[in-house]
Amino acid sequence: MKAAFDRGEDFEFVAFHPSYAYEDFIGGLRPVAAKDGSGVAVVFQKGPFLTLCEKAHANPTQQFTLFIDEINRANVAKVFGELITLIEPSKRVIAGSKANDAGAWVTLPGLSARFGVPDNLNLVATMNTADRSIAMMDIALRRRFRFQECPPEPKHIEPAMVGAIDLPALLQRMNDRLEYLLDRDHAIGHAVFMGITSLAELQQVLAQRVIPLLQEYFFEDMERVRLVLTGNGKESVFFKSRSLSPSELFPGRSRR
Repeated sequence: MKAAFDRGEDFEFVAFHPSYAYEDFIGGLRPVAAKDGSGVAVVFQKGPFLTLCEKAHANPTQQFTLFIDEINRANVAKVFGELITLIEPSKRVIAGSKANDAGAWVTLPGLSARFGVPDNLNLVATMNTADRSIAMMDIALRRRFRFQECPPEPKHIEPAMVGAIDLPALLQRMNDRLEYLLDRDHAIGHAVFMGITSLAELQQVLAQRVIPLLQEYFFEDMERVRLVLTGNGKESVFFKSRSLSPSELFPGRSRR
C-alpha cells in the first residue's frame, strides 16, 4: 500500500469477512431515506470495486489499486460473481474505452450501462497462510491471481535491541522452533515486534499477543508453548506451575 501511495496511485482498501457480499463489493439496491422526507427509497449504491473501476475509466493514464485484506475470509465466489471472468488480463478492457470495444463487457444487476474492468486497475489481496479457510477458496479465483509468499523478515524490526535482547534473533529462533514443531505457515510476523522500546513493552507483547497465539497453535499444550518461547520446558516469568494436593483440596476423603 505504501508503494502505491509513493507512486501516486489512487487506491482503496477493503477487508473481507464472512458476511461480506456482492452488494458490498460491487454494488446493489439499498434502502435510503427519500430526499423529500416522504419515506424510504430503494436505490443502487456502488461498492468500492465499481467506484474504483469508474475512476480508472475516467483517468486512463493513471494506475489504480484495490487492496483486499483477508480475501479468504469471505465467500469469494459470491463476492466476485461475474468478476471472476472479468478480472482476467485477457478479458480486461482498455481504460476509457466504450462498450463496443475489445474486451469482456457485462450488464450488472441494477445498472443499464455495460461494464468492463479497466486494464489500469490492479488487485492486491492478502491472506494468512495459517488460516484453514484457504482450502475453501474458489479454485477459479486462485487461477486468476499470482501468489507471492511474504515470510517474516526479522531484519526489519526497529528498534532491533531492547536492553540486551536482540528482537530479530528472538523472532527467528521462535519461528525456527515453530517450523520444526508445526510448519513454516505458522510463523509469527515481524510486525508483532515492531516499535518495542522497553522490556516492559516486550513482556506485554509476549504475554498478550505471542503466548495466546501459541496456545491456539498447540491447542493449549503449554509444554510445547514453553518449548517455542524458551527452548526448554522449564519455568519462566511467563509460566509458573503449582502442585495441587488432593488431601488439601478434599480433606476427609480417602484415596482409592
